Amino acid sequence: MFPGCSFIVFQFSFQFAEHPAEQHDHGEVNQGHGRQRHEGGISLAPDDVAALGQVLEGNIAGDAGLLQQYDKFVSQRGKYIFKGLGQDNVNHGLGISQAEAAPGFKLSFVNRHDAASDDFRHIGAAVHAHGDNAGGSESYEGIRNMQGVTTASTVSGIQEGRLLCCLPTFQLKNNAAYVCITEANLYDWSGMGLRAEENGVLHAEYWDKSGKTFTTESDSPWRVAIIADNLTDFVNSDMVTNVSDSEDTSLFADKSYIQPGRSVWTTQGGGASTVEGYKEYSKYASQLGIEYNLIEARDGFSDTLDEQFKAIKEIVDYSASLEHPVKIWIWEDAPTTRYEGGLYLEDNAKDFLQRCKDAGVVGVKIDHIHSEAPDKVSFYHDFTKLAAEYGIMVSYHNPMKPTGLSRTYPNEMTREAIRGLQYKTDPNENAILPFTRLLAGGADYTPLNFSNSSKLGASSWTHMLANTVIMTSAYLQLSENPQNLLDKVYTDFIKEVPTVWDETIVLDQSEIGKAAAYLRRSGRDWYLAVQNADQGKQTMTFNLQFLGEGDWYADIYYDNMNVAASVKRKVKKVTAQDSLTAEIRSGGGYVVRLTQTPVSYESEEDKTYEIHTAADLDLIRQHPDASFTLKADLTLSGVFQPIPELNGTLDGAGHTISGLTVSATDASAALILQNNGTVKNLGLADVQIDGPYTPDNSWRAALCIKNYGTIEQCYALGTVKGGHRNGGLVSENYSTIENCYFLGDLESNWETGGITAFNHNGSATVKNCYAGGNYVSRMNNMGFISGYAYNGTRMTGNVALYGGIKGTDNLARICGRNNGVDENTTYQKNLACADITVNGQTVSGGAANNKNGADKTAAELKNQATYEALGWDFGNVWTMDEVLGRPVLKAVAEKTVQREINTADTLWRYLDDGTDPAVGASNRTAWTLPGVDDSAWKTGKGSFGAKKGEIKDLGTFYTDESGQFQLTGLRDGWYKVTEQEPPTGYAIKEATQEIYIKSGTGKVLTFENIPLSALVVWKYDSVTGAAVQGAVFQVKYLTGTSGTGGTVIGTYKTSANGSFTVTGLKEGTYIVEELASDSGHVIDSAPQTAYISGKQQDVVQLYFGNSPKGSLLVKKIDSATHKPLSDVEFMVTTADGTVVGDANGKYVTDSAGSFTISNINPGTTLVVKETRAKSGYVLDDTPQTATIRAGQTVTLEFRNAPKGSLIIVKKDAVTGKALKGVTFTVTTSSGQFVADAEGEISSNGLYYTDETGKIILSGLAPDTYVVTETATIPGYVLDSTPQTVVVNTNDTQTLTFTNKPIGGLILIKSDEDSGKRISGVQFEVRKMNDEIIGSYTTDNNGVIQLPELESGWYTVTELKAASGYLLDTTPHRIEVKDGQTATLEITNHKSSRILLHKVDKATGKGIYGAVFLLYDSSHNPIGEYVTDQDGYIYADEGLADGRYYLREIKAAPGYVLDPELKTIYVRYGSTTEIEWSNTAECGQIQIIKKSANDNPINGLPAGTLLEGAVFEIYDKAGNVVDTIKSDRNGRAVSKTLPLSRYTVREIKAPANYSINPTVMTAYLEFNGQIVTFEVQNTSVSTGVSIKKTGPVQAVPGQPIRYVFSQIKNSSTVALDSFYWRDQLPAQVTLSKIVTGSYNQPLSYKVVYKTNLSGDYRTLADNLSTSKVYVLDARPAVLGLAANERVTEVMFVFGNVKAGFAQVETPYIYATARSGLANNSGIVNVADVGGLYNGQWIQAVSRWLTTVYTKTTVKLPKTGY
Repeated sequence: MFPGCSFIVFQFSFQFAEHPAEQHDHGEVNQGHGRQRHEGGISLAPDDVAALGQVLEGNIAGDAGLLQQYDKFVSQRGKYIFKGLGQDNVNHGLGISQAEAAPGFKLSFVNRHDAASDDFRHIGAAVHAHGDNAGGSESYEGIRNMQGVTTASTVSGIQEGRLLCCLPTFQLKNNAAYVCITEANLYDWSGMGLRAEENGVLHAEYWDKSGKTFTTESDSPWRVAIIADNLTDFVNSDMVTNVSDSEDTSLFADKSYIQPGRSVWTTQGGGASTVEGYKEYSKYASQLGIEYNLIEARDGFSDTLDEQFKAIKEIVDYSASLEHPVKIWIWEDAPTTRYEGGLYLEDNAKDFLQRCKDAGVVGVKIDHIHSEAPDKVSFYHDFTKLAAEYGIMVSYHNPMKPTGLSRTYPNEMTREAIRGLQYKTDPNENAILPFTRLLAGGADYTPLNFSNSSKLGASSWTHMLANTVIMTSAYLQLSENPQNLLDKVYTDFIKEVPTVWDETIVLDQSEIGKAAAYLRRSGRDWYLAVQNADQGKQTMTFNLQFLGEGDWYADIYYDNMNVAASVKRKVKKVTAQDSLTAEIRSGGGYVVRLTQTPVSYESEEDKTYEIHTAADLDLIRQHPDASFTLKADLTLSGVFQPIPELNGTLDGAGHTISGLTVSATDASAALILQNNGTVKNLGLADVQIDGPYTPDNSWRAALCIKNYGTIEQCYALGTVKGGHRNGGLVSENYSTIENCYFLGDLESNWETGGITAFNHNGSATVKNCYAGGNYVSRMNNMGFISGYAYNGTRMTGNVALYGGIKGTDNLARICGRNNGVDENTTYQKNLACADITVNGQTVSGGAANNKNGADKTAAELKNQATYEALGWDFGNVWTMDEVLGRPVLKAVAEKTVQREINTADTLWRYLDDGTDPAVGASNRTAWTLPGVDDSAWKTGKGSFGAKKGEIKDLGTFYTDESGQFQLTGLRDGWYKVTEQEPPTGYAIKEATQEIYIKSGTGKVLTFENIPLSALVVWKYDSVTGAAVQGAVFQVKYLTGTSGTGGTVIGTYKTSANGSFTVTGLKEGTYIVEELASDSGHVIDSAPQTAYISGKQQDVVQLYFGNSPKGSLLVKKIDSATHKPLSDVEFMVTTADGTVVGDANGKYVTDSAGSFTISNINPGTTLVVKETRAKSGYVLDDTPQTATIRAGQTVTLEFRNAPKGSLIIVKKDAVTGKALKGVTFTVTTSSGQFVADAEGEISSNGLYYTDETGKIILSGLAPDTYVVTETATIPGYVLDSTPQTVVVNTNDTQTLTFTNKPIGGLILIKSDEDSGKRISGVQFEVRKMNDEIIGSYTTDNNGVIQLPELESGWYTVTELKAASGYLLDTTPHRIEVKDGQTATLEITNHKSSRILLHKVDKATGKGIYGAVFLLYDSSHNPIGEYVTDQDGYIYADEGLADGRYYLREIKAAPGYVLDPELKTIYVRYGSTTEIEWSNTAECGQIQIIKKSANDNPINGLPAGTLLEGAVFEIYDKAGNVVDTIKSDRNGRAVSKTLPLSRYTVREIKAPANYSINPTVMTAYLEFNGQIVTFEVQNTSVSTGVSIKKTGPVQAVPGQPIRYVFSQIKNSSTVALDSFYWRDQLPAQVTLSKIVTGSYNQPLSYKVVYKTNLSGDYRTLADNLSTSKVYVLDARPAVLGLAANERVTEVMFVFGNVKAGFAQVETPYIYATARSGLANNSGIVNVADVGGLYNGQWIQAVSRWLTTVYTKTTVKLPKTGY
């Protein structure tokens, strides 16, 4: 036996848990919970570490199997150390370490830096919810609710002190085996976690550390190791439930209320927590076929429990009335305040459960237990049991891990104990949790929440779907609002997904921490699901060999590779010979439902729609997953409603959409809001996107707002304005934009970019694109390609073509702002026109690999070679437009409503013969010249068809608002200009003028007009006389010369020359009044009058002079240097206190140290006061006043004195070295703390010296300051004496502090003989005043270092010697001085040792509890010793050389004392070993087996000795020590047994007899004792019956009803596996079953077989014997194939008691098949049976129905 190895699974006396079929009925225990039994692989709990070692060592060493020979492990002695499990304060146990380096199982922390220790990988259990805990004193958050973060690492990576939840998994190198440690059958006992200790030991740690004291009578929980060499066997282990207590059959005679199912939940789904809100959830759940609805928040119903449950009853009744009834669960806190003392008090729990039952609630979700202390652990047991008494299911939220309670109480449906979707989806954790947390039982992960984007994390919607298959839970609580699950691509999946599974296979694609790939079966359907970690996309191929014969439908849900918040679906037919290949995004998922039931779904991805008209664009809204092709150019009219989403392809096919107009208020505006697919070969012309400048919530772009897909070979022309983040093509780019361009104007509130406003982090790419135009941002982040670029993005081969940008900050030609960007990788080969301006200035320093791009001239950008050098494809993609002077796309011709010729160069070529810029007629029609009739040119060759020298009409032109028009680019020659029509109210003065124009020069012709009966009003500056533009006047007409009243004839505004003219006036008086002046003048409010005679040339002129407004200039300067000061804040008000300006009177000086307030009315008095000084200056808050004068600027000057500075210096008092990290407080003379950064950062007066040993405080107001050192750094003595200093304006003072270094002490322990250093020696260090400094242990080098001791004398005393050495108790004194290190070396003598092993003489096993006395050579007693659990005594208390004596003075219990005195010789420094054997005291147990009565079956009389009875004998720890069987003399005798207490049970009775249940106790108290029992058995009779009847005759096609009666267990004993069955012949087709009812309360199921399958399929489960059910069994309902029929129907009851019988009659309905022969027989056989004592008891009944076919007789004619 290997010493010290008792471990793994124990119930204090160690037990070995196996999986015999007769031990637990798994089919019944796990019914409804989805935990299927799996026979393959290893899932066991070894009785000691040797068994664990065999399992692991055998696999690692490459031997034939996992289980190896026992002696192999023993031969590798010393390799493993497992601490025993205890729950006392000394040793909490469960340690695993490796004592010696050896190949194989390496669960090792001992040598942390040994690479071999990483051969064993730790798949972490959950730790503290806020991260890893590296200490021993943190709360047990990780243990209590299992909601910490789960991670994976090598074993050596586990931080010392880290606390792990139970359920850590360890994975051997090369996936050779997997081990998970947990516990089971936990009751009235603290829950266990695992702490990583020093030296690499995993140590059990308990919630309640006081716990219980272990005794041999303790009923402790099981500590379980689940072990397997493959993941399928690993996850299918039922170890946790298998070792838990059996089901309490008294509570679960009727389990029909225990029904697995799915549930909806308003809390996470956003539903209303009202009665009507819960009803709405039930309505939508019913439409989805979801079974349950959870009511959580209900305080809004009422303040009283009575009213609350009345409302709940209303919801229950409504939900039950729906087409698909929905049942109700409710939530409650365990520590609820609705009951004083919460649900922890039994009376409260009973009241709550009774209310639930009365209201019709079927399940309760109990929350916030938050502890694994014994009382809380027991609460799970007690409350679940109590709930079972009320027939209510239970789910626990925020609980401890499952520990097998669902076996004892199957009404426990699930527990949370997982970091689920309540937080967010973490795909990395989800690749771990199935192999850790899920091993213990179902987990309430609360999957699915598509509408809340914060729940998505780094996963995908398909990953969330996979959660429902992989994260199993019998009660599957969905987080999504059920309304959002209707009419979606995934709706069919939600309707079908089960919550329990019949079979689970972990696929080879699984790798813990990388991916979880599962295959599960429910009935005949298979589900394949993958959860990929966020570590890169994967491609996986799955063969379908597991499928049965025939065709199957694969209903596939897969990732959209461009966007996570999307699910794609397709359906295909497959067979077992096919395979499926999935491309899964990083963090994504994949789900397939495989069924032989036909699935109809046409994937939108396979559809293509043609778009011929603007109205056809609605097809994209209706079918976003499809593909679309434009078949014509489209012209939009009115305001366009953006298309929400495109997941497929939009191919413009070279066509253009014109007139895209979107005017939005707060919504985003573009053609498409989100592109997840591909847009290509499309043009957008005449784009007009507009809206207000709103923050954050509105974005603008021409093509799309968010691009997660691909945009290629597209362009846009137009304007995009308003909104927050505007892009020419795209607002936010997450993917690829290539070979595109945008030309036009952009205006926005924030980020602005010609191609995209925001190039997002990741792999977002903009390549070979260009943009031009005028861009304006109210704030910052602007560029021609992108406004903002994140890390990982790419911008390659792009061109900023022309234009300018204006904004506040982060402006550049290619991209305005970087965030975490490496310019060398983000920007490559980008160009920009050198003429482009940024805030009116050209840019220098541009380069191809920075955000400004390399400079190119406008001429170079008209050259194709410039673009080819960037890698642009002019063979297939681009072509150079010589007229436009830039590239255009070949795939889509640029469409312009009008292309204006506005340069001299193009105009000359336009006019000259043979030099037309257009080559073909199709291109000519796109050109026009404003005001020119060019129809002739468009249809013929030559400019206007003119010949050289001929004068030609150039067209008719109109003057603009300024009275001008221009002609440019004219050739040499004479030109005639004739005014054809004067302005209204004027006459032509000179009609025609001629002029000669020379090319390259300009001429101005002035034409004057004569006003007709006019009034001219002039407006001028009264100071300067300058004309004032923009003044508004009103003109009224007064009748006659003086007039009365008045009629307004118009309102007029002065032009640039300060006047306006009103013509065509009739005779009368007119009054002119100024209504508004321009912003820089004071209104002249006095009206003027004028008389008009009405004659043609009568012109009257009026003049209005306006006083100009004044201005105020405020300057701020440094009082010492007179330099201007920026960022100084002032308050400006008028004399009466009214604030000035639109910022509540606040003004701040600019970089020139000033600010100006303009347009102030003359005479206004302003008061100016400084409210905030510049950092580092003293505030001057004395106000100044100024009176404003007309047309003048009044100046006020404020001066600020600079503050002072203080430098604090800290040095080593000995070396002068600067000391970093010393803490000081700084206060003012009034005791106030000095705040850092002038109050911007509160420091509470604390400052720390920097690397130079300094603290520099600037901007101090004049004052006296007190500086005090409050904490020094390790190794130095604190200098707490404060220093004071006076700091004046513009003054710098310095204070110096020094610290003395602390002295040190080094202790060295060595062997006196060899001088070798000794580790592990413990010393105590005290001051001379007896103050204990501490106790310390020498390290591996035999050294203790104490570097920071105060100066003085110390005493050093050895407390504990190293193993093999004598203790030296001599105190040693030594002096320590400041700045010096004192050394003390102490030596030790080696000691001698005695090792005694006490063994059983027969077995050789160690004997525990024998007592020995050790004597010296003079027979003086030295000490008394007791053998340990392995029979060892180790004496090493400083034994000197010489002779010693040993005597056994007390034998171990059950053994004979050996009083012999034995002599032992001890040598210096060595160990003397002795083995001492004892003979055990033994006895035997004998059973005499007799018949208790006359047996009517075999005829044996009472008292007959019976053969064949089997008994088991158990020791007091419950271990089976012997199995005995009675012989033909009725005698069963045990082997010799050690003296002790034993129990005896009969486990098998002789044939035709019942087991005697009496448990016998035998006490073997003296050597040779035989204890005899006489056991009698009562005879039994067994029998079952069934009778079947039906029609005597039947015709083909006739319905047939079979009647079953007399179904009964007529035995006098219970029968196991009881059933009755009907075997249907080939001549009938099953259609319906009526179950009947039965007299004993049980649940049962109905199964069937078909002619194509040898396996039973479940037709109905969890049926109650007290009810009659009608089961539809038609082939279509069962989903049978065309040639498939039902051959058997069987009712399966399990264990039935004697007298079990039917009550109401069962019926089976069938139909005789057509084509049956006349007089043929239909033979139907029914049978019934059950097991007793391993033998089948059966009965059969047959029924014959004869087929009768009618004979057709031809009747004679009657003659009528």
